[in-house]
Amino acid sequence: MYLRFWFSFIGHVFYMNSSTLHPERYLSDMDTVLSNFKLTVENKEEEEKQLKKFKGIVGKYLLSPDTETKFEIGFTFNTVSNVQNNEVLLQMGVADQTVIDLFPTLGIHEKAWSVSVAGCRNEYICLIAESGGKILEKLPISENKNNTAVSRKLLFHCIPHRNTMVVSINTPKNEFVEFKGVDFKGNLLPALAAYNPKLARTTLTNIQPDNVELDITSLHRDVFMSENNNTISSAKINNLFSKRNVVGNLVNYKGVIGDIQFNQKFHMGLPEYFEVRVDIDVMAFEIGAKDHLFEIGFTHQDEVDHGKTLRRIPKAWFICAKKCSTDMKALCLQTWHNGAKHKEVDFIRSSTGRFMDTIFLGFALNTKANTIIFSRRYPRKEISSFKNVIFNQGLYPVFGIDKYQKVSLALRTAESIPRLSMFGYHFKKPVCFL
Repeated sequence: MYLRFWFSFIGHVFYMNSSTLHPERYLSDMDTVLSNFKLTVENKEEEEKQLKKFKGIVGKYLLSPDTETKFEIGFTFNTVSNVQNNEVLLQMGVADQTVIDLFPTLGIHEKAWSVSVAGCRNEYICLIAESGGKILEKLPISENKNNTAVSRKLLFHCIPHRNTMVVSINTPKNEFVEFKGVDFKGNLLPALAAYNPKLARTTLTNIQPDNVELDITSLHRDVFMSENNNTISSAKINNLFSKRNVVGNLVNYKGVIGDIQFNQKFHMGLPEYFEVRVDIDVMAFEIGAKDHLFEIGFTHQDEVDHGKTLRRIPKAWFICAKKCSTDMKALCLQTWHNGAKHKEVDFIRSSTGRFMDTIFLGFALNTKANTIIFSRRYPRKEISSFKNVIFNQGLYPVFGIDKYQKVSLALRTAESIPRLSMFGYHFKKPVCFL
């Protein structure tokens, strides 16, 4: 079914609300592009400093590839619960800046050399040295009991001409581990992390800030930092500790909420139409039968973060991309409401095992008639039409992306929607219609 002309649709500007952004998702500077990877306007990856997964902070400058560097980290922990084997309380070390934020901890990476405090041997809390997924040294430092308080100082000595890093406990003579094969020609940064405050209250202090300066712009949103910027903590120790760089308040739903409310009571000035450009580049084998690549929809703001999808929210109307129910080698666009699938249409078929495409989705909302129409611009075709939409309590636009890279959603409103040429007629901006 082809869409009729919608000459009366008016486009007003709104944005994605950065204060709601999930910490593992990225938002462009203009608050119009959501992605699960780092984007520039030119679609090139770029550095973003704030840590999304590694729960800590990194150094401000790369370690020298030529001269020796020494730095000291003091740490404390006070357990408030029994710590299971391999549960990490805190971590410190050096790593290539490209791998630091891939996982919550560093131990799995070949380009990372770290020392952790973690549960071990069922009855102890240990210092554990790791690199490339291998445990190099393990040393019990306390019993694994509630209200156990421990303080230590680790001395890191980076020696580029030998490709080694020596870590000692409290004094240089008390060597704990010598990491070999450290690649100082790479882009190495010091990294500190503090984990679950339900297990222990932990702190890590940079004792020699003149040798290594911490980059406060990289601080993970869940970690606290002291007023002098030298100590991080898993909990707020006192009023001198605060969180920095808090990106948003979504915890479960990996996306962002729009900064506008579609409400029947306040329909004047609301956009009646907007578009989203969807870019995807994912491998088919990565996508499970029940997984979605992205979701775009409308629901009550306080319902969004109840889960990882809008599917289980009764008063949600949305479109998503999933494996087709009749062909697992293809992707389909599905529309949903009240936990039930409304319609499914073909999206991408691939013989190479790679799904790569760009599409433009349109969203027409009429708060007076209580309707929402989901459409596709190229070709111009209606996907789903919903009636009896409940606008009287206010619905917010929601944009979500699952874990499969690379997916981005670019919001287009008002004059950012290109003019349309249809059957010889040219319709200019800012009128927003198909």
